[in-house]
Amino acid sequence: MNYEMYLLRLVLAFLFGAGIGLERQIRQRSAGLTTNALVSVGACVFILLSEIMYGHEQGNIDRLRVVSQIVTGIGFLGAGVIMRDGFNIHGLNTAATIWCSAAVGSLCGFGMFFEGGMAAVAIVGTHLALKPITDRLDRRPRKYVEMKKIGVRVVATGKTPDEDEMRSILLMLVDKLENAEIQKVERTHNIIEGDTTVSVEILTKSVGEAFKLFEKELSANSVFTKVITEMLTQRVEH
Repeated sequence: MNYEMYLLRLVLAFLFGAGIGLERQIRQRSAGLTTNALVSVGACVFILLSEIMYGHEQGNIDRLRVVSQIVTGIGFLGAGVIMRDGFNIHGLNTAATIWCSAAVGSLCGFGMFFEGGMAAVAIVGTHLALKPITDRLDRRPRKYVEMKKIGVRVVATGKTPDEDEMRSILLMLVDKLENAEIQKVERTHNIIEGDTTVSVEILTKSVGEAFKLFEKELSANSVFTKVITEMLTQRVEH
């Protein structure tokens, strides 16, 4: 492969990836212009590398193997922009866009410039065309929304040296509940005050029983300096 063709494929992969990322950047998403351009260029480079190393004949099989590894690797990268906020998930569209940018870069690496350009247009067009529709659907009035109780969240604060004891007490109380499942456990340290806060989210059908148990047991325990018990709820639309 001559240098002119190598450079052409890289430049087009960059332009197509940047075009996809520009729309994400304008909407202020976590993976924008630079990320999508790099993903597209990186995928293109791996395809070009296989062609340079093995040529056209044997390279057909090897480049397909490279493509499969690119798809797998981009999956891990896309997972990094997906965030969980309570029971809501954010970043799925951005992760899918990164995955598509890798596909566009791979097409450019194979020298399929027209196909890569059409794919980039289709990706950006999908965002531009469907965003108003999804916004309108999200604004539709709902007949009935119920906040269903699904568990309890306990936030307990104590002195840092008692951290292990705090965790043990919280987990022991969870064991007393029937059909209880720990959803999440987090801890934070306040270095200045010397305090540690341990928060536990428990999913259980016996929400009222769990709430009373934690309120009663933890409020009377001298290990904890502050305890907050909250209901975990979930939106149920009818």
